[in-house]
Amino acid sequence: MTRNEILNDIQTRFEDDISRVFERSPKRVYVDISAGAVTRVAQYVFKELKARFNIASALDSRDHMEILYHFTFEEVDLIVSFRVKLDKGNLEIDSL
Repeated sequence: MTRNEILNDIQTRFEDDISRVFERSPKRVYVDISAGAVTRVAQYVFKELKARFNIASALDSRDHMEILYHFTFEEVDLIVSFRVKLDKGNLEIDSL
């Protein structure tokens, strides 16, 4: 698959769970997803699209926590980071 096919596939398959796609550069894309979709999205990207899971990182902002799940599509030199924003009053999410 090409870079655009990968991104289009993810956006089409999970359109109800995606709130924003931000293309920072040709090699780096951020996708904001709902917390309830984390395991479904990660499983699909890992098993079906054959992306490699790199690492999860987090950012503590003033009103919420962000958890970012970074996946690499090596064949097209692309990193896609799925970002989930959690309200500080409810910092629970399913584990990958």
